[in-house]
Amino acid sequence: MNNWQPILNGEKLKKAKNIIHEISNILNNGNKYNDYSLINGDAGISLFYSYLFINSPNKHYKKIIYTFVEKLITALNERKMYASFMNGICGVSWVLQHLANIDFYYLNKNENDFISTIDKLINNAIKIEASKKNIDLFNGLVGFAVYFLERLPSKKQKRELKNIVLYLELIAKKDEKGIRWLNYNTMRYNNPQITEPNILIPEILMEENCNLGLAHGVPGAIFILSKIYTKGIIKEKIKYILERVIFWLLNQKLEENNINTYPHKSLKMAGVKTNLGWCYSDLSIAIALYYAGKNLNNNKWCKDAVELAKKTTLIDFEKSLVTEPFFCHGAAGIIHLYNRFFQHTKLKEFYDAANYWIDILFSMHDKKFEMADFFTEEKNNEKLNNTFYGILFGLPGIGLVLSSAISENEPEWDRCFLLS
Repeated sequence: MNNWQPILNGEKLKKAKNIIHEISNILNNGNKYNDYSLINGDAGISLFYSYLFINSPNKHYKKIIYTFVEKLITALNERKMYASFMNGICGVSWVLQHLANIDFYYLNKNENDFISTIDKLINNAIKIEASKKNIDLFNGLVGFAVYFLERLPSKKQKRELKNIVLYLELIAKKDEKGIRWLNYNTMRYNNPQITEPNILIPEILMEENCNLGLAHGVPGAIFILSKIYTKGIIKEKIKYILERVIFWLLNQKLEENNINTYPHKSLKMAGVKTNLGWCYSDLSIAIALYYAGKNLNNNKWCKDAVELAKKTTLIDFEKSLVTEPFFCHGAAGIIHLYNRFFQHTKLKEFYDAANYWIDILFSMHDKKFEMADFFTEEKNNEKLNNTFYGILFGLPGIGLVLSSAISENEPEWDRCFLLS
């Protein structure tokens, strides 16, 4: 997309720039908890400063970024990390590769060779997570696919992406209702008296439970399969899988009188509301469906997605269940999804919705909402302090969203959120 346009002007533009500057001053010294991950650590902060530099070239920002990159490379060499995308070695390596792909950082031969070694470690992790039937973005197959998409165009990476597609097909549930992936992390017995969390539960005893969130469930798989499709990898197989998955998804709608069109999981619970946000909600389902339609040239899916997203614009702050400013299930993520929809469609409804939620975010910044003083590290409890530095529940994510709202450059950082 080469026609990205800012959605803020006047006083809103000035305020957004001031908040970005405040965030930059706070994050300047990095994560004091020595966390290097994408979700909570220096990898995410590196993304923030990289796009801050792209939108506002400043030697000071570039110096900060190179300091962070050196820390990330040292961490990869010296620290033990999980394999996961959001909280481990996969996400840190993704950031380094992403910075190289946008021509911001040059990976020398030793660094390239080292990341190639990481590829092999992630290949082993793919097999492990596939055996668990784990499709999650954070630590499962979808996250590993995001990583290898960033590592293209090598034949090895194409092979890994093909394997991920085949694993997704293998572990999916298939019947006359369509194709979907069960949420094995929260599966439970039909008998509620059996609560032992570590017991291996025979599938026949489980209720069917499919997660309908972009971050952890079926919509994330829809997005990633459509993205792999655009790379020319086993296209006919992917097309068949997506047709059957989306057939199933479109039959999960709630009754007409619900504020939500879809539940947050396929166990349809009457009266249970899903908060508006990136991780779950009709809005996140809509963006996955839109990209599937766009990538496979299916106009009906695109049309259905836009109508679903337009319906969410009728949900105001009071009805949204949103209580915080952050990206995951807060105002920042909502702003960015509406911004994405606006950039694709140029529909005024999405422009207005993005600006409405920017006003909410500004009110949180100005402490009009007591629960959301997002510049106070001790805003919650000690356990949550580490997330203050993260892109999902902290300042870097807010900064990236506001930076994208005032920029003429497409925010490719949101690939890690399944949004481009």
